Amino acid sequence: MKEQILIFGLGHIGGSIAKSLCKQGIKVYAEDLSKKTITYAIKNKIIKGTFSNLDLSKPYSVIFSTPPIVTNKLVNENKDLIKNAVLFTETSSSKNKIKKNAFINKIENAILSHPIAGNEGSGIDASDIKLFENKICILSPLKMTSKNSITKAQKLWGSLGSNCIKMDLNSHDKILAATSHLPHVISFSLMRYIEKSSNIKNKVLMGGGLKDFTRISSSDPEMWSDIFDLNKKEILKSIKGFKKELEVMEKNILSSRSKTKNLIAESNKARKKIID
Repeated sequence: MKEQILIFGLGHIGGSIAKSLCKQGIKVYAEDLSKKTITYAIKNKIIKGTFSNLDLSKPYSVIFSTPPIVTNKLVNENKDLIKNAVLFTETSSSKNKIKKNAFINKIENAILSHPIAGNEGSGIDASDIKLFENKICILSPLKMTSKNSITKAQKLWGSLGSNCIKMDLNSHDKILAATSHLPHVISFSLMRYIEKSSNIKNKVLMGGGLKDFTRISSSDPEMWSDIFDLNKKEILKSIKGFKKELEVMEKNILSSRSKTKNLIAESNKARKKIID
C-alpha cells in the first residue's frame, strides 16, 4: 500500500489499524472527537497528523472506525471526500444502517468491512499493533463496488495480517447476531444475574471459566447498545432460539443424567466442528 490513509475514530479498532499501518511506514492521518486522543496518537507516532495534514492531491483511502450510527452520519457529511478516495471502508459490527445509505450504494470505491478481532477494551489505550494478525475480516461488497475496490480492501486487511472472506450483507447481520451479538447478550445478562444473587458474591468463588466466559461483559456500553438497536431483529431471533436450547437443557437435567450427558457431548462435537 502506497496511498495515504485517513481514519475516522481512533478507538480500539481504529487505533490498532493506525498503529499497524504507521509501523509499516504508511502515512496515517486521523480524526477523533477526543482532542486528547489525537494528541496522544501524534505524540506516540501512531498517526502523522489530522485531516488537515492530508494531501488531497495524492491518492488516499478512508476508513471509518466509529459507532454504526455515527458512521452513517459521517458518510453523509463527507461525500466528496469519500467519492474522491481510492477506497472507502468501515469496521462496524452491524451493517443494518450503513447498507441502506443511498450515497454509498452509488459509488464504486466503497466496500464494508468487519474485522473479527478485538476484545473488551475500548479507546486508543486498548489498541494493539498485532490485533488483526491471523484473524478473519469479512468483506461485504455493495451494489456498485468494483472488483478493483475489493482487491484494494483485501490488500489493506492483508497488510494488517487478516484473512479476508466475502459475505453478503443480509447474511452478515444474521450470522453475527448469533456468533457475536448473542454471546454479548448472554454475558451481560449473566453478570447481572450473579450480581443480584446474594449467595454468589464472594470473589474467591469466581472460577476461571466464569472469568473467561464473562470477559466481554466489560465491553463498551455505548457501542453495544448501538449494535443491539441496529441489529435488533436478528438478535431477537437469536435470543429466541437460545431460549429454546436452555429449555432443552433444563428438561434434560430434570429428566435424566444420561440425556444431559448426551447433550453436553453434542455441544463438545459442535464446538470442535465450528471453532476448534
